[in-house]
Amino acid sequence: MSTRIIHMQTAAAPNQKAREGRLRRAAARHGLRLLKSPRRDPDAFDFGLYALVDVQHGGAIHAGSAIGTPYALDLDEAARCLREFASETA
Repeated sequence: MSTRIIHMQTAAAPNQKAREGRLRRAAARHGLRLLKSPRRDPDAFDFGLYALVDVQHGGAIHAGSAIGTPYALDLDEAARCLREFASETA
């Protein structure tokens, strides 16, 4: 009998989707966009990660990652970066 490993992508919890929406709106108020990685492969290195991008200049506002993708933040890190950005620009 062979064994298959099946990756099951569960739907995001409702509170996570709501939090993501709140962070998107907060980012927009500061001229930023919260982008989610387009990767759909759960084994991809940036699957489920986010980037905060400056709309006017088009660049990520965080350090990014050493692997060359701007998608390096989970929602907690994105919220922290957004708070830091907001306090620096206030």
